[in-house]
Amino acid sequence: MNIGLYGHSMAAWTRQEPWSYITKIKEQFNANIVNIGVAQGSEERILFELKKTKKLDLAIILHSSPDFIFTPTENRDFCTVDKDNLIEKVSSGKVKDWFKLNGYINVPDELCNWWESIPNMASFELLKRFGVVPQDFDTPELANMDELRATDAFNEWCNGNTDMIKELVKQKLPTKKEVEYWLGLFDALELNKKYLYHHDLQMNRYYGSLIQIDQYLTSKNIPVVHCLGKPFWYPNWFKFSSGVTDSDIYKLQHEITGHYAPFKESENNMTLKGNQLAFDSIMPLIHAALEKVK
Repeated sequence: MNIGLYGHSMAAWTRQEPWSYITKIKEQFNANIVNIGVAQGSEERILFELKKTKKLDLAIILHSSPDFIFTPTENRDFCTVDKDNLIEKVSSGKVKDWFKLNGYINVPDELCNWWESIPNMASFELLKRFGVVPQDFDTPELANMDELRATDAFNEWCNGNTDMIKELVKQKLPTKKEVEYWLGLFDALELNKKYLYHHDLQMNRYYGSLIQIDQYLTSKNIPVVHCLGKPFWYPNWFKFSSGVTDSDIYKLQHEITGHYAPFKESENNMTLKGNQLAFDSIMPLIHAALEKVK
C-alpha cells in the first residue's frame, strides 16, 4: 500500500521518529510512505506533489494556511505574514491577534513587537538559516556571529538597505554557486513581495489549489483524508467532493491543546501523546476514506 502525506510540518517525517503517528500508520498498514509534508508547506505545494505521486493508494492531506508561499526550489515553503500585511490577516493588524487566531496564546509581547518590525517574513526565514539575524524562536543565541554586527545589519534591512545583511550571508557560503543561489533566492523573495504579492491574489491561488486538489482526487478516485485547518481558511461556497474531512486533528499541533512540542523535540511539533491521539483519530477516517471509493 502506497500512502502519501501532504501539507505542513504536521505531515513531516524526515526524521522518521518512532513515536510519530506517520510511523504508526506505516506499521499498521505495512505501507510505503511515498510523500511527506514540509515546514510551512503551502496548498500549491500539496497540489504540485500530489500530481507527481504515482501509484497512490491513500492520501492524507494536512491542508495549509493561506499565509504560506510555494517555493519549488526549496524543501520548505515560506510565510507571508509581516508588518505590511498583518492588517489583511487580522482586523486589528496586531501579530499577537494573528498568533491567537492560529492557536498560540503564550507569545511574549517583546517577540510580537519585534515580529511587527520585520519587513519581509519570507526573507527573514531564509536569513535565519544562516544565523545572521539577532533573534530567533528556538535559538536566541547567535552562532559564530558578532551580535552587534548582526543587529546593525538587521536594522539596516528593516530600513530598506539589504547590502549589509547580504554580505553577512555571503560570508557564510563556501562557493560562488551557493552565493549566487542563496542571494538570488533572497532577492527573489524581496522582489516578489514588492512587485508580485497581493493578498487577494494569494487567496485566489490558495482557493484555486484547494479546488484542483479536490477535483484531482475525485477524478482519480483516490481515497483521501482531508485534515482541515481554521474554518475561515475555506470559502463558504466550497465543499469537498473527495474523501472524508476532519476539523480537529490539526489542533493537536497547537499549544492551546497542551500537545505542542518544539521542533528540536518532535519534527511534527507534537508530543508523544499528541502523536498517539493523532493516530487514534485518523485511523477511523482512513477506513472511512477507503470504504468510500469501493
